[in-house]
Amino acid sequence: MHSQKTEKKLMSKAAFKRCVVDIIKKLSGKRDETASQVKPEALKALQTATKAFISDVRSDANKATLHKKRKTLMLPDFYLAIRMR
Repeated sequence: MHSQKTEKKLMSKAAFKRCVVDIIKKLSGKRDETASQVKPEALKALQTATKAFISDVRSDANKATLHKKRKTLMLPDFYLAIRMR
């Protein structure tokens, strides 16, 4: 298994912010500009936590793949990894 050694982001800051703002708008029911006012520190913390979560799920899914004696990572492996959390 190869893990990412660099601090490269999985998603650009702008794209991640759009996703976060969209989720905030859906959860809060607000459609105005107040929903899009997210502090840069909060976005950075969310992006770091999201990257850690995705990396952990991928690692667990890879373990499920190896347990099944396969080399190809498949979608059911991700489902299992998420369900086990």
